[in-house]
Amino acid sequence: MVASLKSKHLRPGLSRQQVTNLLGEPDVAKTPEMYEYNLGMWSGFRIDYDGLQIYFDAQGQLTRVQRVQH
Repeated sequence: MVASLKSKHLRPGLSRQQVTNLLGEPDVAKTPEMYEYNLGMWSGFRIDYDGLQIYFDAQGQLTRVQRVQH
């Protein structure tokens, strides 16, 4: 699902508002530079939460998306 979001929907240039319209309000962090959404436990041991981090430039346009493990 994350791969599909990244390749088909979360494209560079989207505004913060467009990302919020697509995914809702961020779960974990919300700063002008980054939103983070909780993805649940993806690791093999099911002990660490994963997140989808979405980065924005100074104009509020999406620049990068990555999945991270906490």
